Amino acid sequence: MDEHGDVEDDPQKGSDTFSGPRTPAPPPPPPPMPSAPPTTQQQQQQQQQQQIIAQPQALPKAQPQPQPQPPPQQQPPPPQQQPTDPASPTVATTPEPVPIGNGDKISPKSADTEPEYEDGRGFGIGELVWGKLRGFSWWPGRIVSWWMTGRSRAAEGTRWVKWFGDGKFSVVCVEKLLPLSSFHNAFHQPTYNKQPTYKKAIYEVLQEACSRAGKVFITCPESDNTDTSKSVDMQNKQMIEWAMTGFQPTGPKGLEPPEEDRNPYKEVYPEMWVEPEAAAYMPPLAKKPRKSTNVEKPKVKDIVDERTRERLVYEVRQKCRNIEDICISCGTLNVSLEHPLFTGGMCQSCKNCFLECAYQYDDDGYQSYCTICCGGREVLMCGNNNCCRCNIHHYNFILTDQPTDAKEVSAAHRARYFWGNLPGMNRPLTAMNADKLDLQDCLEHGRTAKFDKVRTITTRSNSIKQGKDQHFPVFMNEKEDILWCTEMERVFGFPVHYTDVSNMSRLARQRLLGRSWSVPVIRHLFAPLKEYFACV
Repeated sequence: MDEHGDVEDDPQKGSDTFSGPRTPAPPPPPPPMPSAPPTTQQQQQQQQQQQIIAQPQALPKAQPQPQPQPPPQQQPPPPQQQPTDPASPTVATTPEPVPIGNGDKISPKSADTEPEYEDGRGFGIGELVWGKLRGFSWWPGRIVSWWMTGRSRAAEGTRWVKWFGDGKFSVVCVEKLLPLSSFHNAFHQPTYNKQPTYKKAIYEVLQEACSRAGKVFITCPESDNTDTSKSVDMQNKQMIEWAMTGFQPTGPKGLEPPEEDRNPYKEVYPEMWVEPEAAAYMPPLAKKPRKSTNVEKPKVKDIVDERTRERLVYEVRQKCRNIEDICISCGTLNVSLEHPLFTGGMCQSCKNCFLECAYQYDDDGYQSYCTICCGGREVLMCGNNNCCRCNIHHYNFILTDQPTDAKEVSAAHRARYFWGNLPGMNRPLTAMNADKLDLQDCLEHGRTAKFDKVRTITTRSNSIKQGKDQHFPVFMNEKEDILWCTEMERVFGFPVHYTDVSNMSRLARQRLLGRSWSVPVIRHLFAPLKEYFACV
């Protein structure tokens, strides 16, 4: 093959130097003049392509000994991934997908990851603080980010605070914030003794402080058989003493939040996000329709006709039938026992339902079912303090026939319904000699009443005005005037200056009286109890 190649090359090389006579031959084709330059360009392009193709394979080998390459021969670099650190002001916002590697997760948007609370006034995210709101003592809380609240960002000079004890959020000015290290100045012992929520808040914040400072308190020895409440109180007392002395030995520095709490934008999946204290907290279950009760009640309706119920109630009102002869829960006449809470009867089926549901309470502290029939439909909550009863609204006609009106024993109209099993609740009101039945008897010297009795005094300021023309009830110096606080106290049956405490304003004292009961009416209701209990 080599010789054949030489033979082919010889005629080409000697064609230009041979000049002897020879048989005429066709003229050779003219040599392509531009063939040489294209050959050089093609060779350069082929070399560049080979280098580009070989470059990714050579990169892993060239990493230990990197060598600079000419810029024209390098492949254009791919678009680099922007930083995904949420704390960085430049967050990836490109819509192009980026391969997830090395544990990268979805990053929040740039608008949501701007730094917070950088006004130079302290109180960063995660710090334990005391906050002051109007009407409350200094309350412990934690500085949180705005996105935890589900609302907008806090304005400059304010902080979002999550309160211990109830888990609510508030925006508080930095002037109304103190570090938790100011425990000795902010802790309020009377509120701690009276309010369970405040006591719970102190316990929770001190538990968090102990966790950060690495402090451990031993509540009681293992052989001790004390109950849980006593153990918690003992531990809480020890933690309060530790806080009062300045959180020694670490001091305020030991209360600083860990690094993971300072950065609220954690790169985790949304379904795995939990707040530090929320991880061990189970939120209250939402109220669900009570299917069992809703299934049982229609059966009772099929048996008891509504017209029969109305007829029985009418007979009770007309004194033609005793309320003990009907079941006040469902309205049937198949009475097997007395209702445990109200005057009236109860059938066997309602008794079984009552025993099953009467002692079930919701997270708000109220009963889950009606007090009378244990029904699970729409219920009305009792508005009296420390009362957890509720009832279905269409049972109001059974509870009482007529409300108890304070006009019979005082100088004001105040019709109110009272529920209970006190003996003699339905007896008529009877005034005593000491009762002030007219408004004139309640006024100060030199003041004249325009009316014998005033309308119901409520928390609203215009409830003092009488009639459609809105006249004031008192004349003084030939001018209309409102009721003074001492006069309103006499109308309600309280001693003079009974509400004159804590520098309360006149409107505040009226609101306090507007939420109270009439003393003569309460005296009337409780009077029969003297026959059952010894008077001190």
